[in-house]
Amino acid sequence: MYKTNNLYLATYLLAKGYSQYSIEKNGRQVTFVFDYPLPEMVKEENSYWQEKGLVSAKKLFMSYKELKTRLSSSYMYIYDKKGKYTTTQ
Repeated sequence: MYKTNNLYLATYLLAKGYSQYSIEKNGRQVTFVFDYPLPEMVKEENSYWQEKGLVSAKKLFMSYKELKTRLSSSYMYIYDKKGKYTTTQ
């Protein structure tokens, strides 16, 4: 399990195909929780910070749009293993 509160890093990870995630909201604080092994996610995080990770521009923008839309919602989104999500209030 990997957590980040960085929207841009979460956008990058989603664009890389890490689609099993949930969003935790605590007031104005938001945490993105990715359901993947920590070593794998730390490797991707390092690629992001070292500017070595490559994703298509379209995937990056679509991922950003998806996260921003979900953040503006009053619901918490939880994804299952098949990439489908359920909502809770």
